[in-house]
Amino acid sequence: MQQKDLDDGCYLPLSFVRGAKPSKAAEAFFNFVDAALITLAEQEGWTHNKKPTCSRVVISDDAHVDIPLYAIPDREFQRLNDAASRSITANSQKGKLDNWAALPSDAVLLAHREEDWIESDPRKIHAWFEDSVKLFGERLRRDCRYLKGWRDHEKLEEYRVTSILLMGCIDLLPDLSSFRS
Repeated sequence: MQQKDLDDGCYLPLSFVRGAKPSKAAEAFFNFVDAALITLAEQEGWTHNKKPTCSRVVISDDAHVDIPLYAIPDREFQRLNDAASRSITANSQKGKLDNWAALPSDAVLLAHREEDWIESDPRKIHAWFEDSVKLFGERLRRDCRYLKGWRDHEKLEEYRVTSILLMGCIDLLPDLSSFRS
């Protein structure tokens, strides 16, 4: 069964990474986040899983939350923190918080359990996919969800059939657009 997937990144200032050996900083970041989420999961009756690039909390049979861990330049971290404070105040009734657009795309590091830190900006994938949806229509999004469900049903993740791979395959097949209408 395909699960609904919410990704909600957690950011730290880059000085945290530079203040220690990078591998120790990534490990400490994961240890802290994992410990907090394990406690929360136990209290709520959820399941906690460690993925190579995130900490995952399975909140029901059909939904999970992935928390990828990022490091960004200190100045940008402060700007993001300030923007979040303003956004929480301005949008308290709406419950909306989306301030990642303020960050430079070439200065985002993702903590990885085996590879320490890798350059990774999730906005690039988000922008690419949204542009593809604009080009091919909402059917593209449904096609991707269908393929992800097929992958999950067939248990193909162990063969590294990732969501991004499936999204790229669908996006690269514009001839299928006649079937998407």
